[in-house]
Amino acid sequence: MAFWILPVVIFILVAGFVGLWMWTVFLETARPASVRFILHGLLFAISCGEVFIWYRGFFKWFVILPALFASFWGPFDAILRYPVVHDMDSFFTLKIILLVAGKTMLLVCGFHNLGKNAGLFLLCLFLCVWCIPLLYELQVRHGASNRGHKDDVREKRLSRHGHFAKDLPRFLRARGQQRDSVGSIREPAEPPRRRCPDSRTGSSRHRSLPRKAQPHIRKVTAQTGRARNIAHSRFSFFFLFNCAALIAVAAGTPPRLISFPDTNAERT
Repeated sequence: MAFWILPVVIFILVAGFVGLWMWTVFLETARPASVRFILHGLLFAISCGEVFIWYRGFFKWFVILPALFASFWGPFDAILRYPVVHDMDSFFTLKIILLVAGKTMLLVCGFHNLGKNAGLFLLCLFLCVWCIPLLYELQVRHGASNRGHKDDVREKRLSRHGHFAKDLPRFLRARGQQRDSVGSIREPAEPPRRRCPDSRTGSSRHRSLPRKAQPHIRKVTAQTGRARNIAHSRFSFFFLFNCAALIAVAAGTPPRLISFPDTNAERT
């Protein structure tokens, strides 16, 4: 029965690479609102697929709630923050790494008949765990120079280009669903007046630069402070508690979590 596992793995890898390539092509002309809409739809479809697979009996009973929690706190939060680029040493990046690792371990420990359903397991592992983080990483790194940059300490602009103002209302509505609130939108100050000679009288007069010559850069700042740190601490404690419980279950009964059914056992 294992002869078909290799073709399934090859098909999943080829389909994954083709899908990632098509995603990079789409990102060349896509707007942030369109990217968020597609990722929200994909995340909803993946969550429905997880519930369906659990309902069909391929997942164990303790898998579905932590899996949905990881999907909501990880990819859903990341999609709402798009197109903000976070530093590698920020809490957000650490959170995503821990969630992906924890969900991978959760699927390994909570999948029924892992040897018999190896193809379905690999498909679930790629779609339910790695798909959204890979797409998010590609879309962030694909145009990181044209998008905003953010860490946990300093406040920076979300975009340096004027066309981002078209998507600003949608972005503000999406950001309103998080704890992070948008602080203010500031216009640049008036340029200093320069002394320009008058060609008619030969004297110097104070004249300001024309309005068209002024740079139009809108700065959107996100408020960071104690309230968000407290919220992150609570979520971190809850997530680490779930991971510790899963590790304890996996360490206590490893044979039962990955054992295969014995079809030749005597019936009592």
